[in-house]
Amino acid sequence: MNIAASAAPPSDIGALKAALTIGSLGVESRILWLCELARQSARLGLAEDGLKHVKEAIELAEANQDAEAKASGLDAAALCHYYRGDHLMAIVCSIDAYQGYAAFQRYDKMGHVLTSVAASFVEINAGDLAETALRGCLTIAQRLKDDFLLARTQNTLGITLGDLHRFDEADALFSAALDNLVSLDKAEHVPKVMTNRGNLHKKCCVPQR
Repeated sequence: MNIAASAAPPSDIGALKAALTIGSLGVESRILWLCELARQSARLGLAEDGLKHVKEAIELAEANQDAEAKASGLDAAALCHYYRGDHLMAIVCSIDAYQGYAAFQRYDKMGHVLTSVAASFVEINAGDLAETALRGCLTIAQRLKDDFLLARTQNTLGITLGDLHRFDEADALFSAALDNLVSLDKAEHVPKVMTNRGNLHKKCCVPQR
């Protein structure tokens, strides 16, 4: 699947549905747009609808013998299962998506999947596995020199380590995430990290610095 060549889907769910109904998209774009519709549906509390869109996307990918597109479908399926509370299925789909992306050395997508699977591990109280996944994502972010992915992962790993009562390590990660976001001029993401860091300090009674 040539993701770069596929038309970018609209951000509005109504426009997405309308475009998919018209049926004028090529196969690659249709798969990409179905996956995006599935994600948006899941975030709106319509995970079951999202899974229907994913099913169509995966069937198209298989018919087109497009393994990378199938990985995209599995990635979207993982998010749908996460939002419907089936975290074990979310983990299974994430692992399958990761393996699919790995076959094409799509490290950016692999990093995203690792953050997703970590969130599911946290939900089933498997913080040690979440940490392993997130440290894998840190490695990918550093390899890609993707400082935004690095900051996002540092923030998520900070939350995970805080839950594991490893407060000093967590605080250092939040600090690093803030530094990265400021250097990237991503100020809109700073409040979320500050909130997470503040929650950590409440847990461990460390004064806010």
